[in-house]
Amino acid sequence: MSNCRVLRNWFRKVVKGCALKMRALFITLLLFLSFYSCESLVDMHSISKEYLSDCKPGKGECPPIVITRSTKTQKVIVGFQITPSRTSLALFDSGYIFQIASFNNPGPLRKGFLLEGNIPALELTSLPDGKYYVYLMGSDTEGIYELNLSTDK
Repeated sequence: MSNCRVLRNWFRKVVKGCALKMRALFITLLLFLSFYSCESLVDMHSISKEYLSDCKPGKGECPPIVITRSTKTQKVIVGFQITPSRTSLALFDSGYIFQIASFNNPGPLRKGFLLEGNIPALELTSLPDGKYYVYLMGSDTEGIYELNLSTDK
């Protein structure tokens, strides 16, 4: 057998061995990713129906909703434990109260909602830290709720 043929056979075995290793690595990676839950990347907060009904206008002082995220880029979703039918949600910045008084309202930062587990929810991911107001009107409850968003240091 010539040296070229020996070298060629050796090269084929190495390539075939590498291809099997690459396939095994690829399959292992796919299995790992299929079992890895992306839910852990989402910071989901749930606001109870009791909190919402106890904080209706005229019922006295209501503590703000406080959301603390671990990083500014972390996906943050706030769900409201109410029936989504006939529900309207809007998120306003901290100047909302003054804008109403002066009739100079540029509109909400977020309007409408997404459904998370069949409850209406707002995504707060890209918002800077600060004070916001959630306007909620639905068949279960209605009101304006203060929401404070902050990031861990």
